[in-house]
Amino acid sequence: MPYNTFPPFPDDAGDKEEEYRLWKAATTIGFWYLKNHGADQEVSDMFEMGAETMALPLEERMKFEQGDEGQSFGYKKAGANAVDATGKNLDTVELINVSKDDALAYPQVVHRTYPSTVNARMENTIAPFVHKALEVNYVVLDIFNQRLGLPQGTLEKLHILEEHSGSEARCIRN
Repeated sequence: MPYNTFPPFPDDAGDKEEEYRLWKAATTIGFWYLKNHGADQEVSDMFEMGAETMALPLEERMKFEQGDEGQSFGYKKAGANAVDATGKNLDTVELINVSKDDALAYPQVVHRTYPSTVNARMENTIAPFVHKALEVNYVVLDIFNQRLGLPQGTLEKLHILEEHSGSEARCIRN
């Protein structure tokens, strides 16, 4: 599917045509890219944090491995997962996932600890990125809430900021 068929994020709240395009993508495609969300600096800073983290020696990154208990927060090395039923073909992606809860509670640890490169940027890079992502998500939830005809705030109440969740910020290198 070509990239330009996905609707951009509504430039301003109340743009009914853009909201309709987002709704149509959600209900017919199930996927969309958000553009014009005002997070360019936060995204750039996250890419820098990701590059700094991936530049650490593998031995150091592995101290923060996700592990085998189903936890998604932490580091995942390339080749850690099979990509087909044979188990012979391994993935090529390495990533660092930072919990929303850890980012917003820092320096308190909610789920786990992270490499020094992550901790050094937790307050000035990751937390602002998470806040911006949540701001965008709440706009999308409000649009969906209206389109579904739900009482105001219904979907947002299912995503309470203070409740622990599986939400995460992710940097990938392939």
